Amino acid sequence: MTSRDRRAHTCVVNLRPPPPSRVESAEGAGIARRKWFEFLSGVPKDALDASGLMDPNMLNFGVFTDEHRKMIGRRAKEDAELLGFWVTWHVAGGFDELEKWGWHRATIYRKIKRFRDRYGAHPDEYKFNWIKLNLNRNWSDGLIRSLGGEVKE
Repeated sequence: MTSRDRRAHTCVVNLRPPPPSRVESAEGAGIARRKWFEFLSGVPKDALDASGLMDPNMLNFGVFTDEHRKMIGRRAKEDAELLGFWVTWHVAGGFDELEKWGWHRATIYRKIKRFRDRYGAHPDEYKFNWIKLNLNRNWSDGLIRSLGGEVKE
């Protein structure tokens, strides 16, 4: 016969709130999603219907073939990459500064070519009508941070 040690067990209850669900973290604070739906709510229904933006077949990626999903994914990735390049070009101050940052010349030329092919202009000259870069603010905030200061909103 075996005897067991019958020590008292203690249960510790942690009253911290549960971590946010994956869905909440995937959307962040939901700001972009809220703005998208605020925009849609201001568009007249007939314009939405004509645009196809609210077409269930357009909103449900399950109806696309694998080939179409891959094409959409490639296009979204390239858009994001070229937009990032455009911002970086301006933040850096152009070709020479990108090169000083460590970018290889061939990479810069390749991205310029892809940008021109997509948008019809050099990134130095192209303007997105929906983006306004405040470069002086960006540069001055960077300077303040590099000097150990705190940037005020």
